[in-house]
Amino acid sequence: MVEAKDPIELHGNNSAGEVISYTVSSSADIPVNTLLQMTDPRTASASSAAGEIFAGVASMEKTSADDSETMSAYTKGVFPLYLSDVGGCVIGDQLVLAGANMVKVDNTEIQEGKIVGTAFADGAAETYVSCRINK
Repeated sequence: MVEAKDPIELHGNNSAGEVISYTVSSSADIPVNTLLQMTDPRTASASSAAGEIFAGVASMEKTSADDSETMSAYTKGVFPLYLSDVGGCVIGDQLVLAGANMVKVDNTEIQEGKIVGTAFADGAAETYVSCRINK
């Protein structure tokens, strides 16, 4: 899995990233800063495939040992996100989930509202690019 990187900056109230709580599986292991996907009802898990609905960025580590069924996710800020091998992006492109901790440009998914955020720089495939999320 692609390494999740620390936020570049957090936005929102008190520059805290405007966290939202989600239900998660008590047996889940989710590292901090992992891109999360959302399912109904208000449930999150680590992103794993293209086409998923973005929930946020894990603001804390979740381990199966903690037996917790909730966790929080950042929804506002600038994060270094990894571009998949599908292709790069240019500044201003909207990005969507492309797999485990990866993003890509996909116009169909953008039209479906599955946007992770906006690229703040040009980026080549298989590199990190600054992205503003504003869920």
